[in-house]
Amino acid sequence: MDIVSPNSLGTLLRLINVHLDSLEDTELHRPEQMRILADFLREPGCGRGLVAGDFNDISPKDKGLVEENKLVDAWVKLHGATGADGDTWSVGVQSDDGLQPGRLDKVLMVGLEPTEMKVLRPGLISVPKPGGEEDVIPLSDHGGLSC
Repeated sequence: MDIVSPNSLGTLLRLINVHLDSLEDTELHRPEQMRILADFLREPGCGRGLVAGDFNDISPKDKGLVEENKLVDAWVKLHGATGADGDTWSVGVQSDDGLQPGRLDKVLMVGLEPTEMKVLRPGLISVPKPGGEEDVIPLSDHGGLSC
C-alpha cells in the first residue's frame, strides 16, 4: 500500500505485507525476495516504508539478509538481537519435528524509526475431540507484531 501525505506531496510511505517461501527446495528464493522488497522500498518517490510479515528466517543463509539489503529490523533496533520474548513462531507449542521457537516474523524499515514494538501472543481455542473431550490450542503457530 502506498500512502501519500497531503503535507509531503511527491513522497510516499510504502507498506508491504509478506509471507516468504519456507520450504527447503525454495530456500534460495528468499535472498532474491528480500532484494526485491528492499528495492520496492527504495523506488524513486518512496522516501520511507516498511515490510512486515513472515520472513521464514529458518536457514543460516538467511541471517545476513536484513543487513545485506540495508534494512532496519525494528525488533533488533529496540530490543537487541537477543531481546527477550522476541520469538514469534511456535511459542508454547510442542513441536513433533524438534524445531525450536524462532523470530520468523519481522518488521523491516527504510527511512523510519521504530519507537515501540511487542509480540502479540495468539489466543486459545477449544477443539472438540471424539468422545466429548477437547484440546485447547493456540489460534495460530505465529504471534502477531505491534510496531
